[in-house]
Amino acid sequence: ERCHYFPISSLSLCTEDKGTLFHCLWSCPKVEELWEQVKLIIQEILSIRLDREPKLFLLGLYPEGHNINQPEQIFLNIWFLQAKRVIVLTWKNMGKPSVPQWVRELALSPSGKNYFYT
Repeated sequence: ERCHYFPISSLSLCTEDKGTLFHCLWSCPKVEELWEQVKLIIQEILSIRLDREPKLFLLGLYPEGHNINQPEQIFLNIWFLQAKRVIVLTWKNMGKPSVPQWVRELALSPSGKNYFYT
């Protein structure tokens, strides 16, 4: 297959800022609410405290001295990946990502099914 090059600026669907990847995945007002809700849901499910930091949510880089065990890290990585997937899928269609979309993606992903059905 052939890969096509699309400059990030051509993907800018937001009038707030240029379409940098960081803006599209993190700082755009369209996605900030999703990330806040994801954080609150995760904190409630795992009974842990998370700071809403792009290093963790986008890159999976855990802060030094964290107390998140390995199984929780695996779930967090899956949950963050699916949130990014929802953002990309809705961005393409000029939509706003939502928690129900995120939960649906989690339920449909092979690793997410293990969480929802155990």
